[in-house]
Amino acid sequence: MEYCGRNHSCPEALEKVIGGSVNENLKRNSSLAQVVHETFFSVNIGFSVTFAVLAFAYGGQGYRMSARYFFLPGEHLFVKQADKINRLLHLYPGSDTGREIISCASILLIALSVFFLLRLIERTASIRAVLYPLGGLAAIALLPLLWLYALQTTWLGDAVLYPFWRSAPLSFFAVEVPLVCAIFFLTRQWRHQVWLGAVVLLLHYTLWTGEVWWIFYRIPLWSPTLFYFVFPGSGFAWLFYSRTVADPQ
Repeated sequence: MEYCGRNHSCPEALEKVIGGSVNENLKRNSSLAQVVHETFFSVNIGFSVTFAVLAFAYGGQGYRMSARYFFLPGEHLFVKQADKINRLLHLYPGSDTGREIISCASILLIALSVFFLLRLIERTASIRAVLYPLGGLAAIALLPLLWLYALQTTWLGDAVLYPFWRSAPLSFFAVEVPLVCAIFFLTRQWRHQVWLGAVVLLLHYTLWTGEVWWIFYRIPLWSPTLFYFVFPGSGFAWLFYSRTVADPQ
C-alpha cells in the first residue's frame, strides 16, 4: 500500500487487471458464440438439403422436369444407399431402418463437410462474410427455399388455373422472407436489437413450421422430426453471434 501511495499507480494497475479480465471474457464469449453458430449453420445446411430430398421423395406421385437437376439424383442415391444398409442388416429392401440411417448419415456428412470448410477459412477475411450475412440468410431462408423447390417439382395440378408461381406458399415466401431480412438490416444498430430479433425469429419459425409441417405426416421417418430443431436453432445462434460482430469490444 505504501508503494501504491508513493507512485499513485494502484488505480491504473487495478484498471488494467480488470480491463484485461473483461477483455478475456469477451473474447471467450465471442469465440463460443462463433463455434455454436458454425455448428448450427453446418447442421442446418445438412438438414435442409436432406429434408428437401425427403419432401420430394415422399411428397407426390410424380415430378416435373426441374427435378432432374437435383432431386432425382438425390432420391436415387438415397434409395440405393438405404437398400444397401438394409441388405447389410438382413432386412427387406424397403425397410425404413435403412432410410433412417441414411437420412441421419446424410445430414451429419453434409454438416461435417461444411464445418470443416469453415475451420479451413477461419483465419481468413472471408469467414465473417460467410457467417454473418450468409449465415443469417441461410438460417432464415435456406430450408423454406429448398422446400419450395421440392414443392415446385411435384406440383402436378392444373398449370393454367393454378400454377406454382401463383401459389400461396411461394407468395408467402416472397413477402415474408425479404421483410424479415429488412427488419434485421434496418435495426442492426439498435440497442435492443437482440430482443426484437428474437421476437421476429420466433414469429418467423412459427409461421414456417405451420407451412411445412404437413409434409412430416407423409415422411414415415423419425430423423426429419428429430433434427428439425436445428432450423430455428440456427437462427437464434446467428442472432447472438451477430452481436459479437456488431460489438466486438
